[in-house]
Amino acid sequence: MALSFLLASTLVLDSSLLYLLTRALLPSQLLQRRMIPLVQAVRMVGQEVQEVKGAMENDKYERHEREKKNKAARSDLQYLLEEARIARVHGDAIRSLGVPLAEIAAFMHEVELWLPQVEGTKMSMSEKSRVEELRIIALRLQNLPSGQQRSDLQKTILDKLAEIR
Repeated sequence: MALSFLLASTLVLDSSLLYLLTRALLPSQLLQRRMIPLVQAVRMVGQEVQEVKGAMENDKYERHEREKKNKAARSDLQYLLEEARIARVHGDAIRSLGVPLAEIAAFMHEVELWLPQVEGTKMSMSEKSRVEELRIIALRLQNLPSGQQRSDLQKTILDKLAEIR
């Protein structure tokens, strides 16, 4: 009987201990169940933060590359504007040289035609090619763009520069 009493009291003790443990663990199990979605949400937020960080770094790189390209384009356009300014300043003077140079080439051609008639004189091929070269240069100088054509070109360059800025 003592043994059965001991067994019965042990069972009661075990069941009451089990009850107490269950009551103590129940809030922690509920807390654990509630924390699982929170932990998952924190992980998702961490992943999103990493994605946003990567996107920001990519945007920073793209912006840097775009700025480098814009800087190079601005430099090229500034160079073209300077060339256009020089052409505008010196273009009229150079163009005015075309007619006198053509007249000199015509005179040299006449001399070239007249020389064979003078005994003992011959013009070499290199001298003839220089006269022809002079004619071509005179023609190019006469066909340089006019002031209006240059201002149209400069306006186009300025428009491109404004687009980049």
